[in-house]
Amino acid sequence: QYTRIVDPLARSLWSLEAQESTMGDVYLFYMAIGAELKDLFEMGEKRMGIDVTLAQKITKIFNKRYREFIDATPDDPYFTTLYLDPRFVGSDIFKKSGTIPTPVIVLPAAQPNSITDEAQQAPNPKAYRRAKKALLQLLRNEVQMFGDHKESSSIASLVKMTGASGVTIKNEFSVQLLAYSRREFPFTDPIGAQTVLQWWRSLVTHPKARVLAFLAVKLYSVLPNSMPDERWGSTKTRTNTPLRNHQKVSTLANMIQVGDWYGKH
Repeated sequence: QYTRIVDPLARSLWSLEAQESTMGDVYLFYMAIGAELKDLFEMGEKRMGIDVTLAQKITKIFNKRYREFIDATPDDPYFTTLYLDPRFVGSDIFKKSGTIPTPVIVLPAAQPNSITDEAQQAPNPKAYRRAKKALLQLLRNEVQMFGDHKESSSIASLVKMTGASGVTIKNEFSVQLLAYSRREFPFTDPIGAQTVLQWWRSLVTHPKARVLAFLAVKLYSVLPNSMPDERWGSTKTRTNTPLRNHQKVSTLANMIQVGDWYGKH
């Protein structure tokens, strides 16, 4: 019983310790954990030995942590990063919340006031609105940084490409996000053997993708864990023994880098 409940959490944590993990993976694994627990509880007490009271307690804890960590995180980075993964943009994964459902009465969603609502043109309007809100805030922050620091800001090259106009950048962003959500040119190329970061980097100078690509590259450049630092620290401790504590820092760093390369190849 304990193993079946803890197993999806433990496996997800191990996976998220990878050096290639992204913030999108955090959201994806949260969804996977919720789906696994939901299926487990639906098997019933007779089959799994998990009574209703325990299932409800675990569900309440999971849903609370999900809302705190995913929904309440400023600027919504985990959901938004996964939305910018071209392998999932049209997926049904965005149609439902990642919380484990409980028996409640659900009222029909209100229809948008405008029939020309831009989000209605996307495959998943609700997910589109949520991602656009977060990305617009990120874009505003970048534009503000440019106003304060000019050429030293990360968005400086993009501002030059778009003619140094905040309105132009915003308009391009809206058009590009909708085109991406609809899998239209230039967002039609398959990822293949590339990482998502590499896929977006190939679009940073494309005039019909550059604003969205700029934001996506920033999000996919973030590593959501500190495991590389922790592994480096452990290796440093093992390598820098009392008998070898007069090594140069550069020698120690080179030894760790060589060992890391051979560990991967």
